[in-house]
Amino acid sequence: MTTQLSLFSDTAAKTISSKQAKPAQMDMFAQSELAQFGVHANPRMALSSGKLGMVVEDVRTAEQVEADKIKQAQEMTGKLF
Repeated sequence: MTTQLSLFSDTAAKTISSKQAKPAQMDMFAQSELAQFGVHANPRMALSSGKLGMVVEDVRTAEQVEADKIKQAQEMTGKLF
């Protein structure tokens, strides 16, 4: 143990040494769970021969699609007359 002056008063305060301050750390996993022999850490995935592409999906409901069609039709007919 060592002594150190207190920040707010001139009295000496006893402090614990660094070896006593740190508690022993417990292992989260057993050693048998950490080291598994014969297991590949980075398994390789089989690559697909097909090409990847983006697919556009319409997430609107049938009512929303119909309302958009009616609105578009009304905008187009307004230009005609």
